[in-house]
Amino acid sequence: MDLDSIIKLYTKSVAYAPVNSYILSLAYANRSLALFKARLYRDCIDDIEHALLVGCPEKLKIKLDARKVRCHQILDSPNSTLEKGNFRELEKVSKQLEKVDLNAKTVKLDESVSKNNEFIKLDGNRNLPQVPNDNEEIPGASSAIKLVYSEEFGRYVVATRDIEPGEVLAVQQAYVSNLFPENFYSHCIYCMKQTWSGIPCDKCVYAIYCSENCRKAAWINHHDIECQVVGPLIDVGMNNLGLMSLRLLVSAYKETEDLQVLKNHFKVIDSLTDPRTRGFTGKILDDKNMLVFTH
Repeated sequence: MDLDSIIKLYTKSVAYAPVNSYILSLAYANRSLALFKARLYRDCIDDIEHALLVGCPEKLKIKLDARKVRCHQILDSPNSTLEKGNFRELEKVSKQLEKVDLNAKTVKLDESVSKNNEFIKLDGNRNLPQVPNDNEEIPGASSAIKLVYSEEFGRYVVATRDIEPGEVLAVQQAYVSNLFPENFYSHCIYCMKQTWSGIPCDKCVYAIYCSENCRKAAWINHHDIECQVVGPLIDVGMNNLGLMSLRLLVSAYKETEDLQVLKNHFKVIDSLTDPRTRGFTGKILDDKNMLVFTH
């Protein structure tokens, strides 16, 4: 089995483990070894710290301390030239292992740098184009396009001038986004970035986050509601389109925190008559649920 699959399965075990339990610390600890083998040393350190924070037996703690020291050695010394201070720390941990009658091979395994190719983390923003900002009507769009309406095609954009090959016409953030269920244990459910050392929701097994910041933000923005219903909906066979619809509804509700206010908001949208600008107040594409509703 490849390391990607192994790490994903360990992440699933992290999600299913009881909160603050020995099983959770063991899941983090085991995933940290897989991350070490993948040469994802910073993620390995994160997992070790999570395992130690949850609370784990002394024998496991010593193993994790040894692995953490080795990670720091590698990160501090790219050519594997060990600094004296780190080497002494590793020797100290090794002696601790011997005292508790653990297999010495454990440390030797962690001391050897994996021959596997290093997992490369791609910068999600690396290939983002520069955002055009010269369209007076549509934020984040180029003046090379404009919004029009016709009975035959409805609402759409047309070119206002010749467009060069590869020219960026618009860059805009999605109102909502949603992971496919098969990516629940490999990507952050909030920012959508791939994560190898994800942390779980404390109340359900369907949400993994790349950081504590994403976990808190997701809870505020949508997951406090979704957490209670996503599991049963998946169990009865709801597909990703249905889950996206749920996210749309929750996000629209979160803008007002009042269903009656939201209903009144939609009534205002229904009362608008201009087919080209219906659903917009101010600049086109500058609104949130109004834009989604009118589409």
